[in-house]
Amino acid sequence: AKLQRKANVSVSKRNIKREYLLRGRVRCGLCHTSVNCYATVPHERKLYLYYKCNALMGNIANVKCHLPSFRVDVVDKLVWDWVKALLTQPGTLETGLVEYQESREQFIAPIRDRLLVLDDLWQDSKSQLDRVLDLYISGDIPRELLVDKKQQLETTLTSLEKERDDLNLNLETETITEKDIQQIREFALHIAEGLGPGNETFDDRRRVIELLDVGALMTVEDGQKFIDIWCFLGRNKLSVGSTSSRNVAFSRICPRY
Repeated sequence: AKLQRKANVSVSKRNIKREYLLRGRVRCGLCHTSVNCYATVPHERKLYLYYKCNALMGNIANVKCHLPSFRVDVVDKLVWDWVKALLTQPGTLETGLVEYQESREQFIAPIRDRLLVLDDLWQDSKSQLDRVLDLYISGDIPRELLVDKKQQLETTLTSLEKERDDLNLNLETETITEKDIQQIREFALHIAEGLGPGNETFDDRRRVIELLDVGALMTVEDGQKFIDIWCFLGRNKLSVGSTSSRNVAFSRICPRY
């Protein structure tokens, strides 16, 4: 048992090297904390990856949870099959892309407006600083006043520059670019042309998951495990089988809602 626990811990620390599709994109539906990937090596020595709630694993202080583990291979296949189905539904892709671009533009509009205000404030503060320095050089302002005013203006400029950099980073993160859209379209075209199961690499699948901004919630209802999965193209609830069963989970996909 000690060796088993040691294997669980040591492998989980390296889980970033493992291939699991929903890294950083899934939360627990029972306690709403994050879900990570952990590995176990049972008696047959074959390594298995599981999605497990961090509170269940004791990684969240003062939070207890009883969410069962979800097999990574089962979950990832269900999610990927759902994503591919969305990409190949007539009209779904283009309609979703248009709606998502519109929603992103609405979201980032205040950021763009604030950046314009920051540029004006920065230019005004910089002009004031230049005037203070000119007055000092001409001898029209005492050195003591210069130092205080110069420090105030420099502090203001530094603060404005930091806020501008933070907003630009946020803007870059939240904006879906034409390159992103083209990559989604190209991948959807490959699928439509008959890309067979397994022909796409894990990096391909992960990139699409990121481009579609996929999110998930793992939960239990009436002894059944489910994944509430969504992206800007749609939403679904996937059945992952019984909590009492140790067999591979169901591959059935519940009706979309």
